[in-house]
Amino acid sequence: MFSCNLSCSACRWPAAPVLNARINGYDFCNNNALDSSMKPRISMAGSLGGGIREGGEIAYSEKELDAYFGSYIGMEGNPAAAVWFCENTPHTGAATLSGPLAPREAPAAWDRSFRQQRQVEMARWQTQQKIARIMVAARRAVLGARACGWEPYFRHHLFAPQGGEFKLCLFPLPTSSSGNRSWSSTYGAQPALNPQSRFIELCRGGGRFQFIARLRRHMRPKVIVCLGARHADDFLRGFEFSHVPGVEHILQPADLPKTLRVHVDGDTALVICPALAGAAGLSSDVLLDAMGGYIAQWLVPADFPPLLKPVRCGPGGEDAAGPQQMAA
Repeated sequence: MFSCNLSCSACRWPAAPVLNARINGYDFCNNNALDSSMKPRISMAGSLGGGIREGGEIAYSEKELDAYFGSYIGMEGNPAAAVWFCENTPHTGAATLSGPLAPREAPAAWDRSFRQQRQVEMARWQTQQKIARIMVAARRAVLGARACGWEPYFRHHLFAPQGGEFKLCLFPLPTSSSGNRSWSSTYGAQPALNPQSRFIELCRGGGRFQFIARLRRHMRPKVIVCLGARHADDFLRGFEFSHVPGVEHILQPADLPKTLRVHVDGDTALVICPALAGAAGLSSDVLLDAMGGYIAQWLVPADFPPLLKPVRCGPGGEDAAGPQQMAA
């Protein structure tokens, strides 16, 4: 077995096996694609293009879609991070079905270019803003120091290429209606995706859930926060936790109590919590802070990369003195 001799922020375990830092043809130590011998068979074949056209649109085969979904589509951040967040379906970064389908060999990351291009959109991303608050609360609980506010963390650090968190979704296409468009009107040209239940079963029994489980086994996150208790069965199945007994924990800082379901398999804790919106969800600042404090029990200081962006921890905005390392 080869070993990774690099010590970097992306590898939490020095001299860990290569598979811990290199998944699906991507080297997280150096942000470089690996040689073709390390890539999965489908990636070596290049992009996939359907040849059947219905109404001017390409109709992809089930095999093509399965290979596309069984990749980093709908995932963002750093897979080597200690903390993962998982949704049922994506709010951002959803798969797009146009042109030749090329399975993603690396997750999307919020680098400087991404943030500059999406400044206006980011202001509307409520789920990601709440994840930022959870992460800031966890940092504060573990590091015992004054952490920056959630807003600068969201603007400058969340889902960075070598950041402290990773987000994925079980089903890479939105399964709810978008505006006035139903599933059939959006994907009507894709027989392999209709009815909608066919898409869901393709992910469950095909490459999507297999890829998620394989990634979890290799990267060994310490905490996986699953958002939305009504999707508990799919979360357990996708991460291969169905065989792991769970216990309930009541989160009640000051608001109404919220029930968490916790499953621990080896070094990884999977926490199923309510969604981050709605009256029944973790929708208040108090609950989000409490959630961050709760997951902190599985984390250590080394799980939080230093924040090097020139952002002042508190009122006053950016520090005009230039870049400085922040305590938390």
